[in-house]
Amino acid sequence: MPQPEVAALFDKFVRLNKSTPTVRGWRIQLLASTDRSRVERELIRFRTLYPDITADWVHQRPYYKLLAGAFESRDEAYRYLYIIRQDYPNAFPARDDSIRPEELLY
Repeated sequence: MPQPEVAALFDKFVRLNKSTPTVRGWRIQLLASTDRSRVERELIRFRTLYPDITADWVHQRPYYKLLAGAFESRDEAYRYLYIIRQDYPNAFPARDDSIRPEELLY
């Protein structure tokens, strides 16, 4: 049985994390286009090439952006970017303030 102080601290930790559902981090932007179907095709291609890295597109008018991964630091994003640039030479790290903690790659 945990000590009451430890249990109280853990409960506080859980409450704070629930009140902050997203964290600030980095993703890798693979593509930006006004053509949604092009972005969707590239998403399928990316998921085939890199099945262990999450990816999805977002719509920020007028562009559809294809984003991959979720990283706490820019350095972590660069480690993956080095590999991904073999297939996506124009990819770059992009700041994202809406990453859910469970998405982070370690």
